[in-house]
Parts: sequence; C-alpha cells; structure tokens
Amino acid sequence: MKNLAPGGKIAYFFVPTSGGVLLKTGGPVSQSDFMNKWSQIEGEVKKDMPLLALSEPSQIKQALAGQNLFVVTQREMSDKIVIFASAQLVSGPIVLFALRVAAGSTSGASVRFKCKEKGVAATVFASLMEAICAK
Repeated sequence: MKNLAPGGKIAYFFVPTSGGVLLKTGGPVSQSDFMNKWSQIEGEVKKDMPLLALSEPSQIKQALAGQNLFVVTQREMSDKIVIFASAQLVSGPIVLFALRVAAGSTSGASVRFKCKEKGVAATVFASLMEAICAK
C-alpha cells in the first residue's frame, strides 16, 4: 500500500494478511462430489512442501480448518497419509487437493491440486503453507 507522507512524499508500507481471507468459510464438498469433480478435472499442479510444523493428522486437519481449507476424507497408503480437502475462493472457483504426509514426521509433504481455473491453486498453496509449514 502507499500513502502520501508529509511534504508530498509517498510512503510505502506492508499490511500482512492471511491467505485464508481469500477463501470462503463454507464447508467442504461432499466425499462423493469430491471424487466426481476430481476425476472430471484434467491436469493437476504438484508442489512439494518443506519442513512441516505439525506431524499428526489431527493437528494438520485442525490447522487446515483455521485457513478455510476443509478436509473431505483421509486414507492411509503404505507409510503415508493422504488428506483429501477442498477450498473455495470468495470469487467462486473451487480447488481440490490431496496432501501426502509421512505419519508422525515433519520432514515435508507433497500436494496435488486440481481446479478448472488456471493459477488459482497458488492462493490455496499459500494458505496451506501458512497453516502447516515451519516458519
């Protein structure tokens, strides 16, 4: 943001905000709706996440909810836990994602996003990083 300072000079300043403010507070899509939408959306965005601040799935789910990221279900797949979740931007687009974490570990995670609109996953990724990654 910028503001006119005394003497006609422009003063720039930063207003920190959470990425979750760009996401609707409504609940998740249903499990069956999630699976239908997931299979209908072609392509996906894959991202790796660095060191996590949380290691337990219950902690991760609670942190996601605090950023308006809603867990649909979770599955155990070999030594990983996959948390399927959804988010909706206030402007309307729905983003689905699958977060893969090692149970009881903070060594990082990977996430796959699906959304019909291009470039929208970045907003949800920022909220996800804020929720569960080490600062």
